Amino acid sequence: MRCLALWMGNRTQSRKDWSTIENIKEIKEGYLSQVVHKIATMMVEENAIVVMEDLNQGFMRGRQKVERQVYQKLEKMLIDKLNYLVFKAKNVTEPGGLLKALQLTSKFDSFKSMGKQSGFLFYVPAWNTSKIDPATGFVDFLKPKYENIEKAKAFFKKFEVIRFNADKNYFEFQFDYNDFTSKAEGTQTNWIVCTQGKERYAWNTKLNNGKGAVEKIDVTENLQLLFGKAGISYASGSDLITDITNQESADFFKKLMRLLAVTLSLRHTNGKNGNEEKDFILSPVSKQGVFFNSMEADENAGTLTTRPVTFNGKYLFVNTDCLQGELKVEILDKHNKVNAAFSMDKCNPVSANSTIQQMSWNGVEDLSSLAGKKVKFRFHLKMGKLYSFWVSPEISGASHGYNAAGGPGFSGSVDIEGKEAYNAAGAFSKI
Repeated sequence: MRCLALWMGNRTQSRKDWSTIENIKEIKEGYLSQVVHKIATMMVEENAIVVMEDLNQGFMRGRQKVERQVYQKLEKMLIDKLNYLVFKAKNVTEPGGLLKALQLTSKFDSFKSMGKQSGFLFYVPAWNTSKIDPATGFVDFLKPKYENIEKAKAFFKKFEVIRFNADKNYFEFQFDYNDFTSKAEGTQTNWIVCTQGKERYAWNTKLNNGKGAVEKIDVTENLQLLFGKAGISYASGSDLITDITNQESADFFKKLMRLLAVTLSLRHTNGKNGNEEKDFILSPVSKQGVFFNSMEADENAGTLTTRPVTFNGKYLFVNTDCLQGELKVEILDKHNKVNAAFSMDKCNPVSANSTIQQMSWNGVEDLSSLAGKKVKFRFHLKMGKLYSFWVSPEISGASHGYNAAGGPGFSGSVDIEGKEAYNAAGAFSKI
């Protein structure tokens, strides 16, 4: 394992060097210290607050031990940093200097005693972040879970309509939250949940020899198979509630409950790392016929503008899947003024499915004229997905970042090969 050797010699140089160690705890701590410093700097520069998920103990217990420890370590390091925030570059008598340190959080006591706020650090329920549809405000308050056949029947009888939409090729579950819970009081309560989309993910304890693994699920297809096996005719689009509640099989209701739960789960991850990772929000309810998907853009171009960033590289690369669409990029200054040399009109459009795709502009060779300056990237995407971007010092696209578990084309844990690594990996797979 390789990590930043923070304990060796000059600390500034050590943060740039890599040395072999054995303890994952140290690589996490070395990395987290850099993250905490960056967050603190951004708070002061942007006059910002920090909002974190209020993770309950059930969530914590469900995480791997190392991940849980790392999250709590980040939280405590951030609180300690913000409780007495000093910037070495500032004069000792300036705000943020040694004699006028900033106190942006309360002193850390314990995780159990923490409330909903600590100075400029706020905590919100998880459903306010990754468990809410940002387009419609939909939140899953149903939380379907099988207990027994009679309770399952009572649950599905509360729905207003359950039907198959043949035109759209998905199932629809129409309901009023007032028939299930009081948690939605004061908000929209009437919803139609749809099983649109072929890509959702859920944990399956039966996979991987009983150890469990993430499973890719096409809910619509699975419901068609389930109803077909149970002798339920769905193709006409008629209401299926009576046919469903007439079933007497526990296995039927267990599967139906799970498929509905997967549909209602907005946050999905495929359990992979690196360029194969997918972590996204997919809404089961539509807004004017459009279902929010954080990874996709439709034929109407979507835009994404970054916060002000600085870089020392020369070439912009992206990880994108827009083979049937188009991706363009323009560069703005920190005041949102478009740089004429890097406008969208001068950007060479990309239509590709590539994990390392270079972006370019007519009339300029590279981005070296912007190195060290604060700029914003604005991405314009049609019918595609944008996973990541980076600025590389080499035309090869080498990111000089961690490459997780490495690969046949990488010489170490840091990407210094760029496209050559992918070429080598491609050749390796053919052996």
